Amino acid sequence: ALSLPANAKSIAAMADSDQAAREIYAVSCRIANGLNPKERDYLDALAMGMRLDPEVAAQIETDVRTG
Repeated sequence: ALSLPANAKSIAAMADSDQAAREIYAVSCRIANGLNPKERDYLDALAMGMRLDPEVAAQIETDVRTG
């Protein structure tokens, strides 16, 4: 679980390329597993803020969880 209230918008702003967006999302998925509503909302907001394709985001989450 995230210990600090993470600001998805400010984190999304750090992505300066598609590759950076995928890497930031993957790291975020390792920290926030998306199983509770706050984490799910955060991951969704992050993906939207970085304009990450929903299918790509889902694949990254799957890859992170299955290791």
